[in-house]
Amino acid sequence: MKKKILALLMLACSAGCQVYAGTCTSDTYTANSANTVLTSTKYNGDHSTIYDRLAGSLDAGCLVDGTLEDGALNTTDYAALLNGVRDGCAISWSDAATISMGDCIMSVNGNFVKTTTANTVTWGCTGCSAEAASTDYYVYVKTGSTGTTLTGLITTTAPDPDGYDSSGNKILGRFFNDGSSDINQNTVKSWANGVYKAPYGAGLLASVTWAETTNCQWIGSGTSWTNFPDDDDCGDTARTCYGGVNATDCAADGGTTGTDGAKIKIVMSFIPAGTVRCFLTGMISVSTAGDQGIRFYDGTTGASAVVQYDGSAADNGVGILTGEFTYATDQTNVTIQVQQNVSAGTANISQTVSGRKSGQNLSCYYFPHIYN
Repeated sequence: MKKKILALLMLACSAGCQVYAGTCTSDTYTANSANTVLTSTKYNGDHSTIYDRLAGSLDAGCLVDGTLEDGALNTTDYAALLNGVRDGCAISWSDAATISMGDCIMSVNGNFVKTTTANTVTWGCTGCSAEAASTDYYVYVKTGSTGTTLTGLITTTAPDPDGYDSSGNKILGRFFNDGSSDINQNTVKSWANGVYKAPYGAGLLASVTWAETTNCQWIGSGTSWTNFPDDDDCGDTARTCYGGVNATDCAADGGTTGTDGAKIKIVMSFIPAGTVRCFLTGMISVSTAGDQGIRFYDGTTGASAVVQYDGSAADNGVGILTGEFTYATDQTNVTIQVQQNVSAGTANISQTVSGRKSGQNLSCYYFPHIYN
């Protein structure tokens, strides 16, 4: 009976036994002929051959189709794959108590996670730190997350340099819970390559430049903060625009009353949460009758930086106005206009003063919340 079983095994191998090495190589075997005497030498040799083929150093060189489970990966050789993969997974502010975790492909402490919709995490989650005002917090993917299940964690524990904490949770980012126990939107930053990064970088948002125009002057005499009156001549020619400026700020108006070019303003289609700093450069003058203040205004708040001119000195020259606004949330279609306030006499922002020409430029720059 043993001889018959062995003969069947040998016949099976003759159909194509393989050598399991780095590449798939064919191996042949000569079957025993009929009535061959089964000696111990022959038996042991055949047994050894089968053992080498089936229980030797199998390295998947001959696999055609099948499933390789992640648990089969050597945790030392594949440590980077099992722990370091990350694509997406950006965190963002959802509300004053909630952080959103974006679509995510990630390996977490030996498991793989892939989500196609955002997840959220908030106070009171299992294992999360208690909420406290004026405190830094860190957002993690909790160890044990796998498949399509991504479990968030909020804690006061900072990660190690490899992006993990001592419990095997993987860092996503951090935020600051302010004095009112609200998540400060400007401080939400995602972890990337060992650095916490804001969703938007600093830089120029938008600018409008009025070319030298002989008859363009904005003259105001209001004794409280008010927008400079329109000057239709300032819209006769097209302005030079850059960045996210409303298109109506750029095209020539043909001297039509009340159009955008007649106003000393800029309209930005989008401003991310953070700080915006605006600059106006050009010819500014004030009559000797009084003092003049000039500021930026966004329809809600006057910028804190105000240029003051002393009328007793009859200031008349190129000036620079700066103003700063801070927004807790993203803004759309924001109009920032220049206002004046004089004690007496007139304030003048002009393209031409006493025969001298000077174009005007209004530029606004974005600065993320300063938070390391």
